[in-house]
Amino acid sequence: MFRIAICEDEKVVLDFESSLIKEWAAGKVCAGRECADNTNAVESTMNIAGSASAAGKSAASGTGFSCSENAPGSQLVLDTYVSAEQFLFESEDKPPYDVLIFDIQMKNINGMELAKTLRKRGCDSEIIFVTGVPDYAIEGYEVGAIRYILKPVKPEVLKSLLDKVYESRQKKADDYFVLGQGADLERIPFEKIVYIEARGHYVFMKGADFEREWKTSFSDVAKSLEKSDGTADGTNRSESKIENKAAGRFFCLRRGLLVNLSHVARITRTDCVLDNSEVLPVARGVYKDLNDAFIAYFTKN
Repeated sequence: MFRIAICEDEKVVLDFESSLIKEWAAGKVCAGRECADNTNAVESTMNIAGSASAAGKSAASGTGFSCSENAPGSQLVLDTYVSAEQFLFESEDKPPYDVLIFDIQMKNINGMELAKTLRKRGCDSEIIFVTGVPDYAIEGYEVGAIRYILKPVKPEVLKSLLDKVYESRQKKADDYFVLGQGADLERIPFEKIVYIEARGHYVFMKGADFEREWKTSFSDVAKSLEKSDGTADGTNRSESKIENKAAGRFFCLRRGLLVNLSHVARITRTDCVLDNSEVLPVARGVYKDLNDAFIAYFTKN
């Protein structure tokens, strides 16, 4: 799924940018097959789910574009917001966006302030600023903005940027663990996962700045991490095999306990000391494999 959000307080500009993104999405829908009318192809498969607006305000809209099997990606979602306040309130419980397109000169909270707030919260979305004045370049570097687009927006410029971001995010797709709980999906960067532990019928994930616990099988999580880590050979390995060897980024210290090697500060024959000062137990007979995996990981990375 590829998610885009626009935050723009001028309706004419918001509608125009939305139309450009729909045209761009149409190209993705029709990728890999003949399509006489790309725009119609998108409109025939999109679902619009707009929430009721407060008095005097426009509601954010969620537009889902279902792509063909041959298209690069299975779904593209576009949400629109008319103020930074609306974005902060309504996007809080939504999955993270891949691309944020912010107007800088908005009332109250402007686009730059909104971007700074999101970065402080750990948001890693790509940010594109749209502005009528080119005076925010230095501040843009502070929030890692990939580009400024001057108004009026040129279609070829926006679509070219979306192509680049799409390709970049697809390449990074394997760097995330996708946690599904019911209808909710959360994409968690591997680098932020410290360790994962089996707790009865549940799995506990300790993150650099978060914690998660959900009902699932530890072996299923271990296998998904192994596959995402690029080390799976296409066969269904047993949990014991995962536990007895290094699997790229993650290593099993004992039955039901995976540690992210990037967060390991020091190891002994009995303990694994993490960069957050926590100490995890190391199973008997695992030290040599752990030491080899530790050295191999940091030599490679």
